[in-house]
Amino acid sequence: MASRPNPLEPVIVNVSTLGVNVPADYTRVFGIVSYGDTGLEANTLKKVQRSTISDLQLKEDSYTEAFLNSYFGNNARGELYILETKAQEQQTIKQYIVGDYFVKDATAYKCLQNDTATSLEDLTPTHLLEPSYWEETAENKDYAVDDLYTTNGKTYKCIQADTSISATDLTPTNLTNTSYWTDITADIESEAISNAVKVLSDFVNTGKVRVYEWACPTVFYDNEDFINLVKSFASITAGQYFSIELPSGTNPTSDPTFALYTKSKSFIPVYPSSVSSESVNGAIVAIKSGSLYDLTSNNPLSPLQWKYAVGITPQDELTNNLLDALNQNGCNWVGTSLNNICVLGGMVGDGKSWEYYFALDTFIYQLIAGMGTRLISGSNAPSTAITFDQNGIDQVRDKLVAISTNMVALKVLLEFGSDYDATNRLILNVGEWNIVDYVTYKSTQNEDWTNGMYNGASCYANIGKFILQVQPNITIE
Repeated sequence: MASRPNPLEPVIVNVSTLGVNVPADYTRVFGIVSYGDTGLEANTLKKVQRSTISDLQLKEDSYTEAFLNSYFGNNARGELYILETKAQEQQTIKQYIVGDYFVKDATAYKCLQNDTATSLEDLTPTHLLEPSYWEETAENKDYAVDDLYTTNGKTYKCIQADTSISATDLTPTNLTNTSYWTDITADIESEAISNAVKVLSDFVNTGKVRVYEWACPTVFYDNEDFINLVKSFASITAGQYFSIELPSGTNPTSDPTFALYTKSKSFIPVYPSSVSSESVNGAIVAIKSGSLYDLTSNNPLSPLQWKYAVGITPQDELTNNLLDALNQNGCNWVGTSLNNICVLGGMVGDGKSWEYYFALDTFIYQLIAGMGTRLISGSNAPSTAITFDQNGIDQVRDKLVAISTNMVALKVLLEFGSDYDATNRLILNVGEWNIVDYVTYKSTQNEDWTNGMYNGASCYANIGKFILQVQPNITIE
């Protein structure tokens, strides 16, 4: 397997956060996309806890089963959403139509009247011995254009009329001749995958539950519709991620499909484990906690706790196998074998690190939570409500500045300011937010003012920089 590229250092750039310009339902819900691995109907969303896994009727040894076992093995009290995008194929009794052949005991029979098999297991036609339904024949079977023939898991489509080898051997005479038959197996699967991706796409865009990250099956990797879906969430405030385990042997530096995902913030490549004792699905399990965005000293975990165990399956402790998996997959890690907390570094598809986006998302989250709390407080106590006048706008400014200042104190941000010098790449008016005054706002955005919406606050932020790797250099003389 190709080794995982070494994670990059955070790229420090200046980003403009226009007010609190993010979706109103920006949440941290985690979900997994199933591709026919459950007993659920297609287009079904279900919240799953450890105690309800059995309700899913999971396929044994499937991607979804391995994922859920990993997730709840590391997060027993957690919960996540599962979206089924493809219904499990239901077994039905085989149907015979006029012209079909059936071979039994070296005798060929031709169907004269529609019939059904005896059962799921016994494909013998129910009325095989009735002359009005079936007749013995020594004629080769005819295949017309557009007829399908399935063998060894592959489906072929007839593009030129053909006949079987004999009456008892129904293999088309020219099956291997591409001028007679074309293999449409990949086309059938591609269409099925595109239909599944559409289920995901429709839910992402219209679903009532806003899922922050979808863990997707590997079969989606080279699907054009999935690539377009991922790339449609390129904005820094999109709040939508798609993680996917790369096909075994993928080399990101030369794989043309991987190149299609680059510069997409929403793409999270996951590298399969190279440790034989680990799940072939690797680990896409988020190390999360209920206090994820509590950045105070009350939280026993680091503000940078939100990472993904990439290329390994989390265990109760950092065993030697676990450490080997980290090292073999090029993952930075912090932790000891005496605890079960593992903080990992990595990068997303655009080359920026986990730390970079964690800091950015934390900043956005704190702005939403802080302002939301203040507005809710005002609605519960009208005497403290923020009035839509200059005084109210000043209160909004002060709150945004206070939140941002706290983010600087916690090293989530290096600095913020109300303006930016693009020539010299410098933030100007450090410690301030740019605020559109009341009179101007009411005049230019009267409809928003009428609806009680204020989006006249903006700032530029410099994201915090973090050490991801320490590599000592030793010289011995």
